[in-house]
This record gives sequence, C-alpha cells and structure tokens, in this order.
Amino acid sequence: MPDRILGDINADGAINGKDSNALKQMISGAMMPTDIEQKAADVNKKDGVEKYDYILIKRHVMGTFKIEG
Repeated sequence: MPDRILGDINADGAINGKDSNALKQMISGAMMPTDIEQKAADVNKKDGVEKYDYILIKRHVMGTFKIEG
C-alpha cells in the first residue's frame, strides 16, 4: 500500500474539509488514528499530530497555504 499524500488523512486523493474534521477528532481523542493516518496528519513533520497541523490543513483548504511533500 503506498503512503498517503501528506494532509490527506482519509486517502480520498484530496486535502479537504473531511481531512480537517478527521484531524480535529484525532486531536480531541474522539478518533484513534492508524499509523498511516497519523503520518499523513503530521503536516509540519514535528512531534506527531498537534493543533498546528490542523491549522495548516485548514489554511490549505482555504487556499492560503500549500501543503507540499
């Protein structure tokens, strides 16, 4: 199985509101991510999944930030 696109938590081929919602659930503890989901969610590639990753995904969805990598 290939790695997911960075930021594409649900692996639907796009970084969108579904991914930001999934990340919000991961941060709150309502969702227990798989290792692959967690790797895709760590957008800033620092210390695992955190609030800043959520902000970056939201900014990407709004078009004010481009997630690369």
